[in-house]
Amino acid sequence: MPGKEAVMALEKWNPFKELDVMRREIDHLWDEFSPASRRSLFAAPWRVLTAEEGVATPAVDVIDRKDSILVKAELPGVDKDKIDITVEDDNLIIKCEIKEEKEIKREDYYHCERRYSSFARTIALPTKVEAAKVKATFKDGILDVNLPKAEGLKPRRVHVDVK
Repeated sequence: MPGKEAVMALEKWNPFKELDVMRREIDHLWDEFSPASRRSLFAAPWRVLTAEEGVATPAVDVIDRKDSILVKAELPGVDKDKIDITVEDDNLIIKCEIKEEKEIKREDYYHCERRYSSFARTIALPTKVEAAKVKATFKDGILDVNLPKAEGLKPRRVHVDVK
């Protein structure tokens, strides 16, 4: 209608609204570049890419027990002969090579993929350990490394006589 001015509602500026939009955009970018979005024939859920190295590393648990430290690492599909374990200073170093070839042949379809990767994971130990007494087992894709604590560091219970 001529002569009438359009009425616009003013909205108060909210900086948190802009931050929310930015967060959603970053989440969208993260989803595009995450390992889950790049799954291939060989992708496994335990592989996580690190920004610094660009290599895959296993998920680990470090359990501090009374007499030892237990480290559990998830390594599905890894050959036990390709695992290298080293105790150096106050660190446990787990290295591994993965070489794999998959071939699918069907009547009218052929697919072949090769993959080679390696990783090294250094785990800082919470206490000194007896490197000569370290034992490792590998079963069903789980590596268990038992690291006995050094003798002088084991907790000791002392009884105090009160007189």
